Formats: sequence, structure tokens, C-alpha cells
Amino acid sequence: MRALGILPCLKCLRKYTAKLLIKTKFNKILNFLKRTNMIEESNFIKASIIIVSYNSSEFIVDCINSIKNQKYPYYESIVVDNASSDNSVLLIKNNFPDLKIYESIKNLGFAGAVNLGVGLSGGDIIVLLNPDVIVKENWLSNLIEAFQDKKVGIVGSLILDEDQSYIQHAGAIIHENGLTEHIELDLKEVSLEDGKKILGKMKEKIKEEFDKTDIDYVTGASIAIRQSLWDRLGGLDEGYFPGYFEEADFCIKAKDLGYKVILEPKSICIHKQASSSGLFSTTFYYFYHKNRIRFVFKNYSFKRFIYDFLPSEINWMRRKRISKENIPLLKAYLANIKNIFSIFYKKRRYIS
Repeated sequence: MRALGILPCLKCLRKYTAKLLIKTKFNKILNFLKRTNMIEESNFIKASIIIVSYNSSEFIVDCINSIKNQKYPYYESIVVDNASSDNSVLLIKNNFPDLKIYESIKNLGFAGAVNLGVGLSGGDIIVLLNPDVIVKENWLSNLIEAFQDKKVGIVGSLILDEDQSYIQHAGAIIHENGLTEHIELDLKEVSLEDGKKILGKMKEKIKEEFDKTDIDYVTGASIAIRQSLWDRLGGLDEGYFPGYFEEADFCIKAKDLGYKVILEPKSICIHKQASSSGLFSTTFYYFYHKNRIRFVFKNYSFKRFIYDFLPSEINWMRRKRISKENIPLLKAYLANIKNIFSIFYKKRRYIS
């Protein structure tokens, strides 16, 4: 009788042991997936990648293909086409039929198109990516990982030139008159495998050449932003039409709120440097200076404008003397004087 009573207990023990083995095997598989980055230990943070396309047929397919090669699986891609006149929309639809694409009937500018794309997204992290950028392996997962620091609000990628011969962007600084300058590094001095050395060289260069302790902003060619910060600042300022300075403006305001703006050297991409306004053309100079002056009016106090901006601007103009920038610069000043009240309204609304 006693032996018969033991049999049910043995059956229960076998069932329990089987369940335990299954659970153990599952945990081993789960840990393996985590170690190989197939499952992230970031509570499945979802990224929304927003690409603004304008006549980008030469680059867009390579850009999207490079995103699809990422190991990080929790993301969505959204393309906002800014009324392109080439066949870029058709290329996207034919090559990526499942990709979300919004076709604007007019050019909204970079900020307007990004704001529209973010409104269609559902991610925890907003990632802005230029269509002329090719992202490298683990570009996205390294961007996401940087947000483990709760004080980080914005993360930028390390950007190589098209030939991958030097680092084109390791953060950027803003001079007293609003002129911007990217931090460039020679790959003979640093290795892409050594992120700490890259950051060290970047800080060393900033200190020696610009007398600053850190970068002012990261470029919008590849930039990640917390959704909560995005909502708090209300997106990009569409007054920076068609482009330039909207990411610098956003980074400065994020810093004002106490967030960190950092470079992630392990998030690497290659920039083919397309420009819808023609790089260093008179059109480029007009829009660049128009938005530079807008940035200064929006973000400088009256004291800083008088004692920092004006002396720096006058010295810069004296050095330039006769230049093809002169007429675009004059037009840029006139455009901002015309819109001075709307700019100050934006400034007042941000402060309040």
C-alpha cells in the first residue's frame, strides 16, 4: 500500500522536472538572444526612424537597405517625401512596398516634414536620418543604448565622409556670431574601434581650437531624440525653412532644460553630402545665413547680442570683405528684420 502511494508522487515529480527543464532551456535561449543583441535588455524600446526625402533617387534605396540590415528589431521607418520631382517615390514603393511613406503635395522644408513624420510615428525614440546617409552595423542599437542614461535627451552619430577617409562629424560647435563648425577628426589619429579615444580627441580639439568644454549640438543627418523631450519642446521650429539650424536650435533648448546632448562614437554612418539648395551656392548661403540670424535672434539675450554677437559678426565681415556671400547675407538680414516680431514671439513662447 505504501508503494502504491509513492507512484503518484513519482508521476508528479517527473512532471515538475520536465517543466523545470523546459523553463531552464527557455531561459538559456532567452539569455543567448540577449547576448547576441537579438533581444535587447532595454524593455523593447521602439525607435521611429524619420527620413525626409526631396529628389533623393540617387541615395534613398541604399539608405533604406542599410537600415534593414540593422540587428535591432524594434523600429519603424517612415519616409516623408517633400514633393519630389524625380522618381524617388516610385523607387521606394517598388523596392519597399511595406514601408510607410507620406507624399506631401508641397515642400514643407526639413522641419515641417519631420514634424509631420513624427506625428505619424509611435516610437519611444525619434531618429532623424538624411536620405544620403548609409548606416553601419549596430548604428541603431548603439543609439538606443546611449539613452540608458536618463539625463541624455539627444544622441548624435559619428559621421564619416563618403570615402571613409576621415571623420566628417564628431559633434559641432556654434561661434559667437552663430556660425557653425563641425568637429572633424583624422582617422590616422583615432580608430573607429576606440570610442573613448575618439571622444577624448574631440574634447581636446574643442578645448584647444574653440576654448569650449563640450559640443554645442549634433547634426540632424543622424540624430536620436527622446519622445518625451520632443513633446516638451513641440518639435522642430518650422521657421527654419527650408533647412539649417533647426537641430542646433533644438539641442540648445534641450540643454536649457537640463538634458545632455552627446555623441555616440559607436553609432557610425557614412554621409554622401547631398544638398537640395546646392552646397556653397548663393541659394545655400542665403538660407544658411537667414537661419543663422534667426537662431541668434531667438536664442541670444540682449546683452549677449550686443557684447558677443555684434563684435564677432563685425570681425567676421571684415575678414570676408568681397565675397559671393555678401548679397545673400544682406538679403538674409532683411528677411529677418521683416520677420522680427514673429521670431521674438517664438522666443517669448518658449521662455514662458
